[in-house]
Amino acid sequence: MTTRAKAAGRGVTGALAGEMRQLLAARGLRFVHRRLPAAGLELVLERRADERLRLAVARTDRAPSADELAAIGEAFGAPDGGVWGGALRRAFGGRSLFVCEMVWREA
Repeated sequence: MTTRAKAAGRGVTGALAGEMRQLLAARGLRFVHRRLPAAGLELVLERRADERLRLAVARTDRAPSADELAAIGEAFGAPDGGVWGGALRRAFGGRSLFVCEMVWREA
């Protein structure tokens, strides 16, 4: 199974990525959050003050897999060869999540 198929199976598609990007740009929001209960994933797309984009992928029970991260990065147009930071467990609003993130500047 290709990474694209794996991502589509988890609900992370180019359409979802496009919707999140559009909301971020059109409404002037600082970030957009989506929870995908069927996949057990949470996604945050953030535009930082220095105009870099940050994509965070989180899950409660375990870190997102390398295949999931590659497919999600591809769906969001993250640069090839980009490095995902961490799989660190962080607390948010009383919940504990494994968070992986990538930050990049678009050309």
